[in-house]
Amino acid sequence: MHPRLVYLAMEIAELLNGNLIEANVAACVLRANFDIKFWCKVLAFRRAYLQNQLCKFGEHPCEPVKENRPMYLQRLGKTTEDILVHGINQTCCSEEELPNITNVDVWYGNTRPQGIFKALSWKSRIPPYHSYIQTCEIRELQARAVKRSAL
Repeated sequence: MHPRLVYLAMEIAELLNGNLIEANVAACVLRANFDIKFWCKVLAFRRAYLQNQLCKFGEHPCEPVKENRPMYLQRLGKTTEDILVHGINQTCCSEEELPNITNVDVWYGNTRPQGIFKALSWKSRIPPYHSYIQTCEIRELQARAVKRSAL
């Protein structure tokens, strides 16, 4: 493994503020592609996303999840869309009852479901086999017209 990948992984982990679900998503994405340029792109995306959330809402993006409030997420490479997460629920569903869509697919642009949908956030591999499911909605960003002052 390239030593720079370890550094990038540590930087990304630091931005996650201890959120295990986001750490799982980041691990899935990074594990699928060991290209340094891709990891740098993910790090830059996470930094910009964090900065944007702090400027807009004045809090770390993980805070609304802790208080079960809706939160906005950005999609990697999709600057015209945001994801509104309405809530996250813990469940003991059977394998057949779990959503086919994962939040990795949604956040990183592999799929684009319509309307309000459920996405699998995390699935335990050890007993009691709880899963976490997010209720999400993809929203188009509204274009903002900028007024120019006449000189």
